[in-house]
Amino acid sequence: KHNSQIRAKVRTFIKKVAYALDAGNKEEAQGGFGAMQKMIDQAVSKGLMNKNQAARKKSRFNAQIKAL
Repeated sequence: KHNSQIRAKVRTFIKKVAYALDAGNKEEAQGGFGAMQKMIDQAVSKGLMNKNQAARKKSRFNAQIKAL
């Protein structure tokens, strides 16, 4: 149950950042990105997400935010 809650939060934060990027809202995307990184790192430490997958997601979102 606890793991599914963390996994759901990770997905929620990823969606929030993705929607902000689609809307072209850089400030909202940057704000959500910090929280998203924290949740992804928490999921990696719990073994819910592979560390390489986490690094790839963070890197790609960061590149998209910088491109705005």
